[in-house]
Amino acid sequence: MDPLATDMNARAATTNAAVPVRRVQAADIPHVIALDTRVTKVAKAEYWGDVFHRYGKQRLRERFFLVAEGRKDRPGSRVVGFIIGEIRAWEFGSTPCGWVFALSVEPETRLQGIGSALLDAISRSSRKRASVRCEQWSRGTADFLCCFSVAKE
Repeated sequence: MDPLATDMNARAATTNAAVPVRRVQAADIPHVIALDTRVTKVAKAEYWGDVFHRYGKQRLRERFFLVAEGRKDRPGSRVVGFIIGEIRAWEFGSTPCGWVFALSVEPETRLQGIGSALLDAISRSSRKRASVRCEQWSRGTADFLCCFSVAKE
């Protein structure tokens, strides 16, 4: 096994528990917009307002817009990451499955377990609503959650 991957996994495991993750609130949206603008170099305030309305306020049993909070001892670091996904029932009788369509972490706080904490939280939230199986894609030493399927009982 790659020693760097082992070190990164150990570091993420020790920091996940310390990362507060919760549902997004309206007051978080300016922080989400600012984070996304820093990462993508494109301001999309109207888009994020729409996403908040659809994923932060409607159909909350199947839609998830979660944020990771920064450390309380660091002023100005209210939101250090976010994840957005949903459980979808596709057409033609296919099994409902979940998709993560947005995940971002403040560049200065990456490799501290924030992304892993967000993925863990959305997986736990989904499991509360249905029997869920997680599937991951791997690229190099990084694992990515790509979708999670609702298991038929």
